[in-house]
Amino acid sequence: MKKIAFVRNIKRFLILYLSIFSVLLVVLVTSYSSQINRLKKEITTETETQISIFSQTFKDEISEAVTNVFLIIDLIYVHDSLILDGDHTVFDNLTSKQIIQNEFSVWLGMKNTYDQMRIIDNTGMEIVRVNYNNGDPVIVDDSLLQDKSTRYYFADSIVLDENEVFISPLDLNIENNEIEYVDGKVKPMIRIASPLFNDAGEKLGIIIVNYLAESLFDQLDNIDSSLSQGIEIINEDGYYLYAVKEEIEFGFMFDDRQDQVFSNYHDFDILNYATSTVSTTLYDDEYYTAVEISDDELTSSLTLSNDLDIQVVSNGEIYYIYTEVEFNNLDIYVQTVRIYIFIFAIALIINLIFSRLIDEISYSRDEKVKLIKYDATHDSLTGLPNRRYVLELIKNKLENKELFTLLFLDFDGFKSVNDKFGHDTGDLALIEGYKRIQSKIKETDVLARIGGDEFVVILNDDFVEEKVEIVCKNILESFKPIFSIASHEFTLGLSIGACINDKNTYSLDEIIKFADQSMYDVKNNRKNFYKIYK
Repeated sequence: MKKIAFVRNIKRFLILYLSIFSVLLVVLVTSYSSQINRLKKEITTETETQISIFSQTFKDEISEAVTNVFLIIDLIYVHDSLILDGDHTVFDNLTSKQIIQNEFSVWLGMKNTYDQMRIIDNTGMEIVRVNYNNGDPVIVDDSLLQDKSTRYYFADSIVLDENEVFISPLDLNIENNEIEYVDGKVKPMIRIASPLFNDAGEKLGIIIVNYLAESLFDQLDNIDSSLSQGIEIINEDGYYLYAVKEEIEFGFMFDDRQDQVFSNYHDFDILNYATSTVSTTLYDDEYYTAVEISDDELTSSLTLSNDLDIQVVSNGEIYYIYTEVEFNNLDIYVQTVRIYIFIFAIALIINLIFSRLIDEISYSRDEKVKLIKYDATHDSLTGLPNRRYVLELIKNKLENKELFTLLFLDFDGFKSVNDKFGHDTGDLALIEGYKRIQSKIKETDVLARIGGDEFVVILNDDFVEEKVEIVCKNILESFKPIFSIASHEFTLGLSIGACINDKNTYSLDEIIKFADQSMYDVKNNRKNFYKIYK
C-alpha cells in the first residue's frame, strides 16, 4: 500500500510539475524570442546612430575645412600682395610675403587639424608653404619649396572657377615621391584647394590646405563599439581608409596590400547597397549598417553651413562608412542565452518559484530599457537633457505649431578656468553655472546641455521680444557674482543667442542655425551679452 501511495504522490507531482513546466516553457520561449528581437532592434538603432553621428561629423569637418579655405582666400585678398610676373605669381614685396607667411603660421597654430598651408602659382610651383610641425608651425625656406605641377590635386584645382573647391581623395601624404612617415606612422590626408584671382579676374594660382584625417579617425577610436566590430571606411574601389586592422588600410598605396579590399573579407556587396541614408540589412547572419558620402552630399552640407554657394569638385570619390554586427557572437547575446539556460535549469528543479524569476527578468529588462533611454537623452555630468532630447522636443513643438523661444548659451572664459584650475573645477563651474541659469527661468521652460560649455534654453511661455530680453538680462545678471569653487574664485560670462518662433515660419534647422549664429555673433564681437535674431 505504501508503495502504491508513493507512486501516486509521484504521479501527482509529475502531473503538477509537467503542467507548470509546460506553462513555463511557453513563457520562456516567448520571452526569449521577445528579448532577442528587442536586443536586435536596440543594437540596430545604436549602430545606425553611431554611423549617422560620425557621417555627419565627417561632413561637418570637411565643411569647416572648406570654410577655412575661403576665409584664408579672403585674408589673402585683403593684403592684395600677389601679382603676376609672366607665368609666375610673386609677392609685390618681401614684407607682404612675410605677412602672409606669419598669418599662415598663426592659423596653423590655432588649428590642430591642418598639416600644411600653401600657395601654388599657375605653373605648379609653391611660393609659400607653412608646415604645422606638431603645433610649432614652420615657414619652409624658399630653397625647399617644390614643384607640384605633376600632382593630381594641382591639375584638378587650377582649372576651377571662383567659389569652386577641390576636395582630394583621402590618401596618404607623399613627400619626395615617397609615403611620408612621422614617428613610424603614415599621415592620412585630404587636400582642399581653390583658385586665387586678382581684381582683373586673372588666375594667380591656388590656395591649398592639407587636412589631417587622423583627427577624424581619433573620433572613431573614441566611439564605443562594444555592440559592433567597429566603424570602418572604404572608398569606391573597396579599399580600406580606416579599419579595425591598421595593416590593411590604404592598400592601393602599397604594393603588398593591393588585395586588401572589402570583398576579400566579406561576401556582402556593400558598394551597391549603401545610399546617402543610413540603413541596416541582414546578410549571412550579419547586420551591415552603412551610408555613402558623395560629392553631392558634401556640396549639400556646405550649402547648409555657408552663406556662399560653393560647388565641390573632386575625382568623383565616394566614401562608404559602415559597421557590421555578428549578433550571435556578441557578448550581450551570449550572456542572454546563458541567462535563459540558467532559468530553464532552475525551472526544472524548483518550478514553484517560476513566477518570481519571470518578475525579476521583466524588472531587469524594463530597468535596462529605462537606463538606456535616460542615458541617451540626458547629460551625464549635469543630469540635464542633452542635444538629442532638445532636437526631438523642438521638432515636436514645430510640428504642433507651438510658439516658443530658443536660446543658445555659451560660457565666456570657461576655457581659462579649465586651463588654470583643472577640469574638476571646470565641471563644478558648469554645474554652478547651469543652476544660476535655471534659477532665472520658469519651471515650464527647458534647460539642456548640448556639449562642453554650451547650453540651450527653450522658453515655452516667452515669445515676445521684450520678455525674451528680460529673461536674457536676468540670466546675464545671475553670472555677475563671483564663482567660488574648490577654494578658487573667478568670474564667468555668457554669450546668448536667441531665435523667437512667434509665427511658426522656421524649420528645425533654421531656428537652430539662427540662435547659434546670434550666439556666435555675440561671442565674436562683444561677449557677455545677448542678441535676438531678427
